[in-house]
Amino acid sequence: MKVTTKKLPKSQVELQIVLEASEIQVYRKQAIQKLSQEVKIDGFRKGHIPEDVLVQRFGEQMIMGEAIDMGIPKIVMKALQQENIDLLDRPAVDIVSPEPLTIQVLATVQPEVTLDKKWQDTKVKRKKITIEKKEIEEVLTRLREQQKERKPVDRAAKKDDFVEINFAGKTPDGVPLDGTESKNHPLILGLNTFIPGFEDQMIGMKKGEEKEFEITFPKEYHAKNLAGKPVIFAVTMNEVCEQTLPEVDESFAEKIFGKKMKKEEIEAEVEKILLEKAEDDEDKRLEGELLEKWAKLVKADVPDLLIDQELGRMIQNIQHQAQQAGVAWDQYLTQMKKTEDDIRKESRGEAEKRVLQGLALRK
Repeated sequence: MKVTTKKLPKSQVELQIVLEASEIQVYRKQAIQKLSQEVKIDGFRKGHIPEDVLVQRFGEQMIMGEAIDMGIPKIVMKALQQENIDLLDRPAVDIVSPEPLTIQVLATVQPEVTLDKKWQDTKVKRKKITIEKKEIEEVLTRLREQQKERKPVDRAAKKDDFVEINFAGKTPDGVPLDGTESKNHPLILGLNTFIPGFEDQMIGMKKGEEKEFEITFPKEYHAKNLAGKPVIFAVTMNEVCEQTLPEVDESFAEKIFGKKMKKEEIEAEVEKILLEKAEDDEDKRLEGELLEKWAKLVKADVPDLLIDQELGRMIQNIQHQAQQAGVAWDQYLTQMKKTEDDIRKESRGEAEKRVLQGLALRK
């Protein structure tokens, strides 16, 4: 077996494998044995059909074709090992000549990587981490918001109240609309989680009160059947609850941290948590900055395969983030006014940079 190797751009390698007729005979024998065990010919038991009978029945050309099909995977693997080829993906294999049997293999391989010796002198500077008092206060405010106490009140609803409502939407001429109906729907007035203007209509309503009003949906609304359309909503106020923030005391600490603590201890615990997160974030920032610098010192003929794989991971990450935010992928693309191909094209440069960073780190 004679193997000729030729390097191509984008970390691809072309192999030309030429075999002598005697090398094919091994696989011809295997093809004969396989046919003998699989076919049925009157007068002969499976596995005991003479070679000349099989040749007469199927023809030499067909048997040699079977032999080559059986032999190619082993021949190609042997050639790749002989040439020390480190594959990145399944190679493309073609027969370019039957006599002598000549096989052409196109393979994407691990790129050759050179890293400038300056990488050893690369430095990054760690930022000094300090936690401001206002950061602690902001966290405590958020925690208190999460622990708000709700108490039913017999008054008109106002901003920051928690309410439960029934609502149903219809067209201006009275036709009910799918996707615009809910019962005992929870809502905090002022968070603006509904379409613009809807929550404002709830302010001033009392428990048991009914109201009907018209709202025009935003033009960019994800449900195309509602985007830019006027909808008449009928709303019933089921419950109005006043929300009060808990005090930062031992009872509050027990709910949040599982143990009683005084206010100053709570603040110290929050500061500790914030400091640990900030230090972790700084570790990641330093790592990113270091890899950015190393990527500028690495040289490699990056194959499209690695870039495409990185692009795939980036797209999956965006899809996962959208899913966590409760946004479907097609809805996300509509909001961004882009196609997936647009995102791939825009992200290709970043994907190549990430591949270079990985190659530098591996080196």
